[in-house]
Amino acid sequence: MYKELLFKLVSISSVNSTVGELEIAKFIYQYLLDIKKKYGADFEVFFQDINDDFRKNVIAVVKGRKEISNKAVVFLGHFDTVDVEDYGILKDFAFDSIKLKQEFRGIYPHLVQDNVEFGRGIFDMKGGIVVNLIVFEELIKNIDSWSGYAIFLFVCDEEGDSKGMLNAIKMLRKFKESDNLDFLFCLDTDYTVRKAVYVGSIGKVLIGLFVRGMETHVGQSLEGINSNYILNTILSKVDDNFDLIEKEGDEFTSPPVVMKMGSIREGYNVKTNLYSFAYINHLFFKKSLVDIMNDYKAIVEKSIKEIIDRRKEILKNFSLNFEVPDIKIYSLADFFYIYGKIEKFLDCGSSDYRDCIFLSLRDWVDGLGINYPFVLIFFLPPFYPSVKTSESIKSKLIDYLGRIDEKIEIFDYFPYISDLSFLGRIEDVEFLKSNMLGWGRYFTLDVETINFVSMPCLDWGVLGFDAHKSTERLIVDYSLERLPKYILEFFMRVMD
Repeated sequence: MYKELLFKLVSISSVNSTVGELEIAKFIYQYLLDIKKKYGADFEVFFQDINDDFRKNVIAVVKGRKEISNKAVVFLGHFDTVDVEDYGILKDFAFDSIKLKQEFRGIYPHLVQDNVEFGRGIFDMKGGIVVNLIVFEELIKNIDSWSGYAIFLFVCDEEGDSKGMLNAIKMLRKFKESDNLDFLFCLDTDYTVRKAVYVGSIGKVLIGLFVRGMETHVGQSLEGINSNYILNTILSKVDDNFDLIEKEGDEFTSPPVVMKMGSIREGYNVKTNLYSFAYINHLFFKKSLVDIMNDYKAIVEKSIKEIIDRRKEILKNFSLNFEVPDIKIYSLADFFYIYGKIEKFLDCGSSDYRDCIFLSLRDWVDGLGINYPFVLIFFLPPFYPSVKTSESIKSKLIDYLGRIDEKIEIFDYFPYISDLSFLGRIEDVEFLKSNMLGWGRYFTLDVETINFVSMPCLDWGVLGFDAHKSTERLIVDYSLERLPKYILEFFMRVMD
């Protein structure tokens, strides 16, 4: 029965930012209405509109009848997927699990098993949506045996800008205020590659670098400094730099990755480059934004010292009398304090609005008349706070898992970016806002609401492999049979 539901959800192409996201929302909404009709149940289910967007969330609220309680558990899942270009010639089968499995028998025979199913989104995370629907129906069937509230959030746009979750938290605030709810935790059923529960979710910040050099003719390069040279020296110390990772017990963040780098210049000429830019993906557990910024300042300081020492050595060895440039380092807040804030952002036509931010910054700096080299360090959108569960919930989970026959591990942080981030408290708010370019135009967070509804978080997801790859696959028996049972039993224990 539930495998048929899984195949149906996969068959609805809900690639992020396409009309399919609306179609699958309508399907889930109707599925919940059918449960309501089937059991004659009394619960609330509705669409939530997304600001300035055609997509919608689906939200359902169920109240247990055992006794009156304001305890609440939130169940979370996203129904959008990444695109299917990675399937190549098989992309026409990406949403047909049965046919895709047949094709894979000849291509990946070692992956094809009776207990494994394939398809775009089957693992990330339509399998998790099925789990939540199973749990929902079981709670309806047993509504007289539990107390409190179960709130189900089926959200759009997790693979994009998290508009679904950022709107859903507004509804959680409304529920909390109107019914004085005590949110015990949020349980996300996003994917896992091992039998595990993650009692938190990793955070992410994009580090922006903007470099101004000193222009000179390429035939007289020692009279200036190439912005590309400055930037490359810095970035050579970033990728795979394990001094920048964060450890928590046996877990550690992936090292930072330079996502994009480039020069800003109009066509070809024989001058050294004046402006360069880059942004870096940085993952974190507990570290503050202040400390993260200081880590990158230290790297920039070290890089600039190397550049200046190298230049001095060259000038000394060749008895040259050029001046060694003084390269300044600024955080965005410091730069704004000196020069005022940038007021105008260009519509540059790029699909990556961060390109527009860098071009706007270049034009603004040009207008300031600055004639010396510098490195500007700042944050870029998006930002995902890290979040962790309470020791109380973790203790209850450890106790429950110790009572079942299957070994399920516990880890502190879900290692992939998730919508759970927007249920964690944000402590460095003013520092974030004063050092993020594009805040209020390209990105904003309702920090007050996030902090108001913040709650412990768990990711207890379906089991499988290869999210975002053509070989994305789900292990069926654990994911659709035993996992919903475990989640239900744990829910009943904490709500008792």
